[in-house]
Amino acid sequence: MFFTNLVVYKFKQDAEFKSDDFNAALEQDAFRHCGQQELSTFGWAKAFGKYGESLAHFSDRRILVCAKREEKILPASVINEMVAEKVDQIELEENRLVRMKERNELKENVLHTLLPQAFTKSSMQYAFIDMDSGLLVVNSSSFNKAEELTALLRKSLGTLPIVPAFGQYDLDVFLTDWLTNFNTPQGFAIGSDAEMQEADDSGASVKLKGHELDGDEVKAHLELSGKRVTKLALNWSDRIKFNLQSDGAIKQVNYSDALKEENADIPKDDMPIKLDADFCLVACEIVQLVTELIDSGLDSSEQDDGNESLIAEHNAKYQDSNGNDAFYEEAKAFVQETESASVSRIQRKFRIGYNRAARLVEQLEANHIVTAPGHNGERTVIPF
Repeated sequence: MFFTNLVVYKFKQDAEFKSDDFNAALEQDAFRHCGQQELSTFGWAKAFGKYGESLAHFSDRRILVCAKREEKILPASVINEMVAEKVDQIELEENRLVRMKERNELKENVLHTLLPQAFTKSSMQYAFIDMDSGLLVVNSSSFNKAEELTALLRKSLGTLPIVPAFGQYDLDVFLTDWLTNFNTPQGFAIGSDAEMQEADDSGASVKLKGHELDGDEVKAHLELSGKRVTKLALNWSDRIKFNLQSDGAIKQVNYSDALKEENADIPKDDMPIKLDADFCLVACEIVQLVTELIDSGLDSSEQDDGNESLIAEHNAKYQDSNGNDAFYEEAKAFVQETESASVSRIQRKFRIGYNRAARLVEQLEANHIVTAPGHNGERTVIPF
């Protein structure tokens, strides 16, 4: 029940849900095992497994959910070997070459034959909603994986008005400032791991692990080379240690021994009670961590004036001679290749802050690479 990686979203409106209605919505997409010809299935499982009675677990205005995926195990090497054998047999018996179209048909036939016999593997992904703070937290190491769960939840509920909790902040600006000045928001301390990247489009990066981050070597990377911080290890109140990335993902979450042992006195025979206690404990800590990080570190009124000039200086550092972002050409190629002008996709692709990604899209619009947002808020890539 201890979340180890966090992707955090914020509801754009009040997050109020009733247990009966919420569980009824999830029942529409309850997990089921793969059929004979299905490669995978994805649906809701009981949040407390065999110790639970419903798909979603409600406790103290928090909701725990669990998405389960089952996949058939079909190694590509096995499929390719069987296809090759069939191709060899046809070419030998019929004295002709097997073309690509026929190879693909043979592959489909092999898959059709093997799927019912294949072993399966399953994986679970947990998330919780805190109705008071309006946060949705997914236990995931990447936004792509987290969005599989949020997409399923949106399908079940009919709507899911959320945005990345850190999306409005240029986190690389804050991380770089914190490490440069070795000064963090109240309650947070810098750890011993960091990753830095060149401000230009060279992609050069430096990874430091178990390192004294207040030394001259780190200062040289930041002040002389002008690198930006893309990941920084932080310690929150000696209760949780974690790595905060510039894209907003929180990774390698480690809880203090005192925190992990807080519910150790609950007998194992009372597993449902222990699971509920652990869930409430962890959810409360995570919500408080995220709230303090935003309130004291990113939204602090004491830092507003300094942040404005800091961000302006940061933006100038990452511009080319034409005033475009240093990632502009790469972003242009990316949206034309993917035919998508999503700010969040650009943010994840280049591991930059949401605001910087949004400015990139605005530059693409100004240069007639993408259209202005339509009535649904989406942009279209203009053919070239």
